[in-house]
Amino acid sequence: MTSSRAAVLIHGATGFTGKLVSAALTKRAVPFAIAGRNRAKLDALSASLGGSPVESVVVDIRNARSVEAALDGRTVVCACAGPFLEVGEPVLAAAAKLGVHYADTTGEQRFVVEAKARYDEAAKASGACIVPAMAYEIALADWASHLAAEMVGGEPETSARPRGVTSGPRRSRAPRRSSSRVTPARRRSVHS
Repeated sequence: MTSSRAAVLIHGATGFTGKLVSAALTKRAVPFAIAGRNRAKLDALSASLGGSPVESVVVDIRNARSVEAALDGRTVVCACAGPFLEVGEPVLAAAAKLGVHYADTTGEQRFVVEAKARYDEAAKASGACIVPAMAYEIALADWASHLAAEMVGGEPETSARPRGVTSGPRRSRAPRRSSSRVTPARRRSVHS
């Protein structure tokens, strides 16, 4: 790694969430680099952030070497490009392989399940910490479900999903699995 390379990389920086992350890091004076597929959009984002130009990297997610070159020598990557089931895996795979800590903004439960199943061992071997679904609308609900499950003495996987709650965009939904129902005793213990 060269000393001029930023330790933090925002992949998918030119999208809505990537811009929010980039603006937040700029406001906090955290050095970072931006990555995406379009040079013109990266340059425009860099200029819009003010100050000196931000390091930018064009990444072709269909080319593993391109993704690995973007992550090589980084400490952490924040993946903001989705839909994650379609474009998220190459960045996750490279991070797990190279030992780069990974956080993403997915709300796609199937991607989260597949991330753990496919990359947990590689991440452990490389020392990478993999944290999918660390977006504001996902993390708090996940945390709350774990707390609620602890309160009723179960695991989050055994809790019933409330009626009317969707599981994300249609193309992101995992096949439905049957879940055990919350018993009346458990329901009472939560409300008491």
